Amino acid sequence: MHETLKALDYVCEFAGDSSNGESSRFWGFFNFACCMSCAKADALEFVNEYNQTAEDEGSLDRITAYFGCHMQDVELFTEEEGLYLCWEGDAAKIVKLLRSYRLDASWNGQDNTRIFVAGKLLPEEETLPDDEGQF
Repeated sequence: MHETLKALDYVCEFAGDSSNGESSRFWGFFNFACCMSCAKADALEFVNEYNQTAEDEGSLDRITAYFGCHMQDVELFTEEEGLYLCWEGDAAKIVKLLRSYRLDASWNGQDNTRIFVAGKLLPEEETLPDDEGQF
């Protein structure tokens, strides 16, 4: 698997870690469902079920943003073309998270557009730290 796809898969796997005590989290999905319509529907169903279970259990833990790519995106990925992620929530924070893992992510600020991830990883000095300066 290409290094960019490996990095994206890694971020998706660990994006939901709330071991830092935060009550909100991201959820990432990689190679999830056959197409964007199915991926968004399945993702929304998962997020709603997760949040309802948390609420039923009295937990403050909630998924507040999600992002990811579906099977067609992964199959069409090339280093020259990159790939696009669907998302819901705060796209600017999602881009910041992706860039902290050296993914060359960008978004044009429009709610109806997908986040772009270029086909090559950023050099380490170009990644962005989180609000506390941690990568």
